[in-house]
Amino acid sequence: MKKLKVLLFIIIFLITGDIMAHQNTFSIYLPAEKIPVDQILGKNLQEIKLQDKPILSIDDIISYDKDTHKITLTSSAYNRFMDLDAGTPFIVCVGDERIYMGAIWSDLYSTSFGGIVISKPVKRENSVIDIVLGYPSQHFFKGTDFRSDPRIFYSLEQAGKLKDNSK
Repeated sequence: MKKLKVLLFIIIFLITGDIMAHQNTFSIYLPAEKIPVDQILGKNLQEIKLQDKPILSIDDIISYDKDTHKITLTSSAYNRFMDLDAGTPFIVCVGDERIYMGAIWSDLYSTSFGGIVISKPVKRENSVIDIVLGYPSQHFFKGTDFRSDPRIFYSLEQAGKLKDNSK
């Protein structure tokens, strides 16, 4: 009986430890409901219902470059990302906190966008995606740049994913 109690304690500890470890991790979600691309920037970030699981989690990230906001993904995560449509909104979270919203964009998309963009490469050459300001250039960006939020960098650093070229 004592061995069973110890075993149960260990199992509970491992489960809650895993949950606690992922509570403050970086992730990117898609909205649960379709949002037209021309309405993305007018939405209240806190009121958007998210899908149950993130489209990209901390486990999908190989590295995040602090200076350029380039994310190197695992090949399966990269392929999953590449299957998303241009104009799809995304929400960057750390744990349950929503940090910012933007849209996935492609160079094949002719419409400009004034928010934060995850640039979808035209060719599937590598597993790197870029988080940039505005499309087709930073000149079109309107708003506040939340990509360097300290909660994001702390989460990525704790997970061993943050690449800092300034050191």
